[in-house]
Amino acid sequence: MSKQAAEQLVDLGQQIESSILLKAKKILKISPERVISASLISELKRITTYGARFHGKEIFLIHGSEIHRSILEPHKPQEHKFTAIEQVNFDIIHDSAMDNNELTALLTGSIREQRVVGTINGLPAKGFLDIKKGNVGGDLKTTSAPSETFFIKKAREFGYFRQAVFYKKLANLDDFWFFGLQKKAPHDVFVIDCADHNEFMDEAEIELEYLTNIYKTILKL
Repeated sequence: MSKQAAEQLVDLGQQIESSILLKAKKILKISPERVISASLISELKRITTYGARFHGKEIFLIHGSEIHRSILEPHKPQEHKFTAIEQVNFDIIHDSAMDNNELTALLTGSIREQRVVGTINGLPAKGFLDIKKGNVGGDLKTTSAPSETFFIKKAREFGYFRQAVFYKKLANLDDFWFFGLQKKAPHDVFVIDCADHNEFMDEAEIELEYLTNIYKTILKL
C-alpha cells in the first residue's frame, strides 16, 4: 500500500457499512474503559477488511512464547516440555538470537516486558513492550521468512510497522526495532530498524489514525 493509498483510508471510515461496525463491536468485546491495544487494532483491521483469522500451529505459538521467555525473562523456568528434536531446535533459535550483536546491545541495561499506558488519537491505550532501552523499543518475532527481504515484506502484511507506530506514540519512543528469529535452519536473525523505513512508517501512521477513527465510530453505536 502506497502512502497515497493509505491517506485515502482516513476518509473511508465513514463509508463502512454499519453492519460491519456492529459486527466489529461484538467481536472486539470492548472493555468498559474502552482501552485500545495493538492487538485490538489489528483485529479491527481484520474484521473491517474481511481478513481471515490467524490459525497458527500450536507448537509454533508455544515456541514463540518460550523464546520470548528465555530471552526476555531468562530467570523464569521453561514451562513447556519439548520433544528432544524440538528442544534442539529451540536451543539453536535462542543461541542464534543471543549471538546477534544488535539484539544483545539493545537488551543490555534494558527494561523487559514493561506495561505501558497512555493515549493514542484521544483514546486510552495500553500495551506491553518486549524491550525498552532509553527511548528505543524492540520486539521479538519468530518467523518462517527465508530472507530479510521477505521478513520485511511480511512485516508490512502483518502490521508490524503499525505496531511500531502504536508503541512509539504510547511510550514516547524515538525509534523501534524488530528482530525476526528464524524458526528453521539456517536460524538467521533479521533486524528491522524502523528508522530505515520511513515510507512504511508513514503509511502505518496514517492507517493507525484510520483504524482508531473507526473505533471511535464504533463506540458511538
